[in-house]
Amino acid sequence: MKNYNYLKISLLSSTVLNLIGTSLKISHSPFAIWVLSIGILAYLTFMVLALKEIFMANSITSSEKWMWVTGFLFVLAPLASYLYLFSARNRVLEPRYNFRSKIS
Repeated sequence: MKNYNYLKISLLSSTVLNLIGTSLKISHSPFAIWVLSIGILAYLTFMVLALKEIFMANSITSSEKWMWVTGFLFVLAPLASYLYLFSARNRVLEPRYNFRSKIS
């Protein structure tokens, strides 16, 4: 659960900092690049923690793991990030049901 707090804080701070940095960049503020850089670092922190969780999970197949990687890196990264954090994370982290233990 501790990792969940880091994921949530890094994603939300990334979103807020990137929105503030974008508005500062539009108004030609000299500090905009620093705010955007910190926002990008916060998002990279989220991505590293989330991908570590995904690749260590036993409850999803390798093709679904690679689906999350492409979602985070190439296709609509903010959308994939929020989908992972608020809906799919519980399914990814739950233990895989073992049918053989039920039979034996």
